[in-house]
Amino acid sequence: MSSSELVKWIEIWLDRAGERAYQPAFLSALTFHKYKIVHNTSHNSLELGKDVIARAPNGDLIAFQLKGNPGTRLTMGQWHEIYPQVIQLVTMPLAALLSGKKTAHHRPILVTNGEVEEDVQSAISAFNSTFVPQYASALPLELWTRGTLIRLLADAAAAVWPANLSTQIELLRAAASGGKESISARIITAVATGALGWTDDRPSTARSIERVAGLGTIGSILSGQHAQVGNLFEVIKTKAIILGIVAGFFYKHSFNTKKHSYLYDLLRHELFTTLATYAEQISIKFRDQPFVNEDIFAEFGIQHARKMMVLALLAVHALEKHGENVSSNIGTCFCNV
Repeated sequence: MSSSELVKWIEIWLDRAGERAYQPAFLSALTFHKYKIVHNTSHNSLELGKDVIARAPNGDLIAFQLKGNPGTRLTMGQWHEIYPQVIQLVTMPLAALLSGKKTAHHRPILVTNGEVEEDVQSAISAFNSTFVPQYASALPLELWTRGTLIRLLADAAAAVWPANLSTQIELLRAAASGGKESISARIITAVATGALGWTDDRPSTARSIERVAGLGTIGSILSGQHAQVGNLFEVIKTKAIILGIVAGFFYKHSFNTKKHSYLYDLLRHELFTTLATYAEQISIKFRDQPFVNEDIFAEFGIQHARKMMVLALLAVHALEKHGENVSSNIGTCFCNV
């Protein structure tokens, strides 16, 4: 696949992705571009207008607020809806625990995977010229739109794009699916081992970090539509297999630097955040009915959901129990979980 074709494919995928679908790919792409993720919200009332906090390569502290506008534009109506969050994003200082300094200033960036209407751009310009100067510690609001995201994602994906044509085709097919279909563990493994260069000689530390970050981006794109429609079991399966193979890759080449640990922890956090969301969804679904019924015929309605949850928990348990003793065939092990 040529670079222009890859960019076009990223465009198509991004134009279908909501906020939570593209956030994991965004995080991995930032890491690929040498940003350090300081905080990644779980979308609760404590996020204070900041979905992601990162340290840029030049040392700038950046707070991102992500919005989903797949294939559309950020309108004035939406701007009014998110205005309270924007005020928090711009004016509320970061906790010293996150910033390292009580007086640290942060760059506030509003991110959308769509375009922005001209009247919204004018409103942001007026906001920066009239409102922001009232706060001595506040910096002007910046915008990252569809084009910026496409460049971030395409650069990360291109660095580790699978060379095998059949793997490319199956990856594209899975990413372009409706999100209800199962993602083949064989394809996830092929994408992961190919991206990492599993059979190649030991890469440099810098290249190994690029490969893992690029894999994180591709993996998030691979399961992005599944996240979009709430098929979290497939997302968990994808993330668990990838994390297991990354652990094996680090073990195989004796990568144990702080950068490698940081990247592994970032991928692990994504997995556990998704698992927590999945468990919460199931608990809500069965809040008003027993999870295990006395009547065997009543079991049919919940059997599949329970099976998915148990398999997900087994995958995570295996990863946690054997994470410190992984071998070079860990990817195969996780495919069999």
